Amino acid sequence: MGTIVVVNAGSSSIKLALFELAHAPALQLVAKGGIDGIGTQPRLGVRDAQGLVLVEEKYSAAEVSDAGSAITRAGAWLRAYLKGAAPAAVGHRVVHGGPAYSAPQLVDDRVLAALEALVPLAPLHQPAALEPIRAIRRRFPDTPQVACFDTAFHREHPEVADRYALPEALYREGVRRYGFHGLSYEYIATRLPRIAPEIARGAVVVAHLGSGVSMCALRDGRSMDSTMGFTALDGLPTVLLVPLQFATFFLKSYFWVFVAIWLRWTLPRIRVDQMMVMCWKYLVPLALFNLLATATWMVAFPHGTPMVTNALCALAAVLIVLFAWRVLYHLRRARITSGELSFNPLATARVTDRPTWARVSG
Repeated sequence: MGTIVVVNAGSSSIKLALFELAHAPALQLVAKGGIDGIGTQPRLGVRDAQGLVLVEEKYSAAEVSDAGSAITRAGAWLRAYLKGAAPAAVGHRVVHGGPAYSAPQLVDDRVLAALEALVPLAPLHQPAALEPIRAIRRRFPDTPQVACFDTAFHREHPEVADRYALPEALYREGVRRYGFHGLSYEYIATRLPRIAPEIARGAVVVAHLGSGVSMCALRDGRSMDSTMGFTALDGLPTVLLVPLQFATFFLKSYFWVFVAIWLRWTLPRIRVDQMMVMCWKYLVPLALFNLLATATWMVAFPHGTPMVTNALCALAAVLIVLFAWRVLYHLRRARITSGELSFNPLATARVTDRPTWARVSG
């Protein structure tokens, strides 16, 4: 009786599952769990097939700061659980298999080198998936390891779904629509005949919903097309992310244009240098603070979700607009004399005089 280990390593988590070959070829689940919150709030948790806790440990962000340190922690528990014995085999989820691999592959030096060459196409996921393979090869060099690819399920989709409108030379070099989340869609395709046999052989659109979101068109259980293409950056924006991205783009891209138009419309005689003084003194520092805060967050929490980052950017953009409104409100109610701004936009004193304008000649 042997043990098969299945590894799903990502940028912020590593999931493990252990199966026993009790009655081959059937697999019996023994335990599942892993480490999540890598780099932020790392936690190792594993439960057995009945849901009983086998291990529950928390670490600091410094102790488990990246995928390598997470593999070390998970590997230590796995070796203790197996009492030093080598697993019968290890299966890995690998995000990108490129154009060459349309089926699971037994990992050797040649396959590993080919997968490493695909790192630029999935720099966030591919290195994290390859690190456990290397670690297990060092510890158990004779244990067979099999790589299963997220792109393999889509390798048989029609050529019209595989190509971009680009020269043939680029296509031969690998610039094509690979599609991702294939292991998830393959599972759905195998389960559909049991759950909904009346539609399993027809045209079905299925969705993968998680941190990454995509959709796939199936016909007779095979991939016809996918919303993901050359890299894993494609897909579908989540419902909550759409308004945040729109607000961030809209407010940051067009904010200064609207400020200039607003100033010109409401204050037709304001001089350009006066408008620039106001922007330089009050709005530019706030915009720089916004950029600094966003950069600090991304450095401090490299594994933070895009949702959080976009939320902070959108909030900062809204604060800029509110601050600008306050500046413009006071500007309309203030006196401008001798070409200088004689007002304090942060002051709470009530200004009762309406602004007077002096025509500038020459």
